[in-house]
Amino acid sequence: MGLAVLGLLLAVAGCGVPAGMNNDCEWPAGPRPRTLVEDVRTAEELAMRYADARYDSKAAHGRLRSECEAKLFDLLSNAHGVSATEVSAAREQLARNSFDPPVHLPLIVFYLAAILWTTRKIRDRFTSDEPIAIAVTSVFVGLGIGLIVIVLGHLWDGTVEMLRVGNTHMSYRVGRLGFREHTRQGVRGNSCPVLVRRLCGLPSPP
Repeated sequence: MGLAVLGLLLAVAGCGVPAGMNNDCEWPAGPRPRTLVEDVRTAEELAMRYADARYDSKAAHGRLRSECEAKLFDLLSNAHGVSATEVSAAREQLARNSFDPPVHLPLIVFYLAAILWTTRKIRDRFTSDEPIAIAVTSVFVGLGIGLIVIVLGHLWDGTVEMLRVGNTHMSYRVGRLGFREHTRQGVRGNSCPVLVRRLCGLPSPP
């Protein structure tokens, strides 16, 4: 699993912002074929660095960032031959909670490995004539795994995004990290107890 995570981190680094990032609100030199969405992410990061380097108040930071974004988005509109509306639409795609392999694959692997490991431990600890003990343990263990995955998901999602943009200052971008939307779904429909029960040989409750 460690090698898989390392490989995904290298892939994230390779698909992140281009070389030549700066604090001057200037697009990095050097040609590199990139999608509009990737370029919008880069423009956001350039604007963030530009504002951070000149920060003296929260209001000034927001104004400087907006001014730089407007300049860079206009540049992207011309470079990609699209309208300002299409650039805005590309920016909205960054907030969509789609499947993100560098974020979700390691969490899926951890989720399944944790369930299989705890199931084996429960089956070794209890016999088949102790269904109540197995059921209670399965519920608590399953909920515990679900909570751990939620916490790790938040940390991992933020780590991946910071690696992508090459900056630990996420600002407003924290609010659109994809895994945060999955937290509510995970709390409402945590399937860990059900999976653990089934793997231990017990039926789900009606």
